[in-house]
Amino acid sequence: DAINDDHSDTIDTGCYRFTYQYEEATVDLDRDLQGFKRLVITDEQHDTETTQTYSVDYPLTGRLINKTIKDADTQRLMGIEEYVYHSCQRGVTGAYDGHCENLPNGAHRVFLDDKLLHHYTMGTANYTLMTRNGYSQPHLSNGQPITVTYDGDAQRAAGDGAYTRCYLYVAHVPEDQWWKRSYATHVKQTHWQPGNCLTAANDWDATNDLNMQAFGFDDRMNVIAKDVYLDKTSSGDLGGHWLGTDFTYDDYGNLLTQTQPTGLVTEFSYDASHTFVTEQSSIGAGLTLTSRFAYDAGTG
Repeated sequence: DAINDDHSDTIDTGCYRFTYQYEEATVDLDRDLQGFKRLVITDEQHDTETTQTYSVDYPLTGRLINKTIKDADTQRLMGIEEYVYHSCQRGVTGAYDGHCENLPNGAHRVFLDDKLLHHYTMGTANYTLMTRNGYSQPHLSNGQPITVTYDGDAQRAAGDGAYTRCYLYVAHVPEDQWWKRSYATHVKQTHWQPGNCLTAANDWDATNDLNMQAFGFDDRMNVIAKDVYLDKTSSGDLGGHWLGTDFTYDDYGNLLTQTQPTGLVTEFSYDASHTFVTEQSSIGAGLTLTSRFAYDAGTG
């Protein structure tokens, strides 16, 4: 049971009660209990029953395969989530050659390909929302996708409203700084079309692209620059340009200054523990607006 701070005996929303039921335990003779194939969660306040099914087959062991949400009383479907994965291992050829060449022999890497959300009303299917991840040389992005496509009818046909986010990650870093490859230097959103951003996350296509952002980092991977691309500012501006916001930090990773494209500068000061903001000042157009903060010593 989860109870909020109100501890109210008279207000129903002061208490939230969930029931968990575990089904089909999986046991390995050498490794003992491996987990459960199904978990049924009943939300007694909202009267819903959620069944989560997990894979018990290696290398997908423990991965969520589907989630079904029903009305607990009528058992009418309210929604279904489905998850599709692929896996690969070094030295084994197949559709995902190149995804696992940097792994030790025998090791597997698992990728989430598709997530499908099926929406129901009174037990009748309405629509399906699909999210599809695309990968290319994932060891260069720590396994993260370079494309994420969102589609309202799960058909992924050009012109049907689907759109894709394209990612370009930090490159050319030493192996002992591999974690830096998880940070995207460019993120672009574009109308979906086959292969339209595998190599173009940092290029602009005025016909299909919707927005684009670029990020700069310091050695600690704090964001020191964020630029948003403007396609056009007037009918005669065909080149477009960037609007940039700059940031500085202290040695603890706290934000010290933020400089906006208009020239407005916001400064931050912190307490002796380098945790809480004690003062925030916005400086621009010859004026300074300062806010000061005090905190409860017991709770922050």
